[in-house]
Amino acid sequence: MRKFAQAAAVFSAAGTLMLAAAMPANAAVVRVFEGSDYASVGDDKVWVEACDMENDGNGVYGKFQIYGSATWYKVGDSNGSQGGCGSRTFANRVIVFYVCEDDIGEDTCRGKFVN
Repeated sequence: MRKFAQAAAVFSAAGTLMLAAAMPANAAVVRVFEGSDYASVGDDKVWVEACDMENDGNGVYGKFQIYGSATWYKVGDSNGSQGGCGSRTFANRVIVFYVCEDDIGEDTCRGKFVN
């Protein structure tokens, strides 16, 4: 029984290491949704993405403001709701961002501050 417990512990630790290695380097820690569409800021606070997850014909983009700048930067999901998202890495950290859906009339946006 003791050998079984030791073997289980070794396999459990190996599985944990494999899982950690499989996680993306820029795992999103802050995400804002508009329906199923979303914009994210990675744990490094400089990598961002915008993802169109709805097959509704409305484009999706993220608006990002970085520390030390009054400029809003736009990152879109250029292929629509097909696989993949639009992404960018900024030189400085994001302090506030929005996900926006390019729908009829004024775009629908939801935002978030980043700590």
